[in-house]
Amino acid sequence: MSLHPLDVRDTINGTCSLSYVVQTQTANDQEGTARTSFWIGVILSIVADAIVAVSLNVQKTAHMRNEGPDGKPKKSYWRIPLWWLGLLLNMGGEVGNMIAYG
Repeated sequence: MSLHPLDVRDTINGTCSLSYVVQTQTANDQEGTARTSFWIGVILSIVADAIVAVSLNVQKTAHMRNEGPDGKPKKSYWRIPLWWLGLLLNMGGEVGNMIAYG
């Protein structure tokens, strides 16, 4: 007598058991969950990297707009809302990267 994936009889002890079927389903569920987690991490990493790139461009724009005719800043970058937006975007992107890589 051969065992089939849905055959739950234990031929050695003559008892009934559901362990074979349950173990097969658990292994498949774990593999599917790992695959899903991998792709979520990849997508999150790509999105986070895009946010970081945008944030650096926002900060650069803030610095360029703040540059005076003599090449010196008109005011402190701490007082420029666009610079703060870039900083917050950078922080959010880096947190996203940390979550994706963890």
